[in-house]
Order: sequence, then C-alpha cells, then structure tokens
Amino acid sequence: MREQGIRTRGAGDAHFRITCQLGKHIEVSRSYWRVITVLKHPSIATKQAEVQETLQTPDEIRRSVKGNKVFLYYKKYGSRYLCVIVRHRNGTGFIITAYLTKKIKEGIMLWQKKESK
Repeated sequence: MREQGIRTRGAGDAHFRITCQLGKHIEVSRSYWRVITVLKHPSIATKQAEVQETLQTPDEIRRSVKGNKVFLYYKKYGSRYLCVIVRHRNGTGFIITAYLTKKIKEGIMLWQKKESK
C-alpha cells in the first residue's frame, strides 16, 4: 500500500491530534486510523492510547534511512516496541503506520530518553 497519496485531513475528520516530543502537531484521520488498525496492523486496534503516548513520551526517535521527512517513534511495552511512523511537514505531521516489533530499525538517532539513575 502506498502512503504518499493518502490524505489524512478532511473537514472534521481528525481521529486525534497530538503534539509529539519534537513539538510537531501530529494527526490521523478516522478513515486512515481504520486502514492502519483493520488492514495493516490489527494488533494495534486497541492501542490508540499507547500510540499517543509513544508520540508524546517515546524512548527514542529516529529519522528513517528511506526519507528525511519520515520519523520512527519507539516506546517499549513489555517485550516489544511500539513503532509509530510519522511524516513531518513543517510544524505538522501525520501517522503513516504503527506496529509492534521486537527490534528497532536502523535510522539516524535524533532523540533518546535519558536513563533514570
């Protein structure tokens, strides 16, 4: 599925909007959230709160090696990481997809949570 042509904004169609760790206003439409949770990654259908938490308080943020406007937000939940992939545009952005994974993908490290002592 190609994400480039997907519109995430419609009149009043935002499922949620959130300000991420980097200060960007990230959103996803109701219709595209359904695409992610029904077609792409049904395992996150009940994880909306975790997706929002991952954007606000991630363990780390990486820039994708595939595109300089694509960012990967990771947060560990149990033995897996929730990865939320976002495309940034100026001060805003939109969710491309989100999924659970056992390992973090390569990318340019932009931000990492400080370890508590």
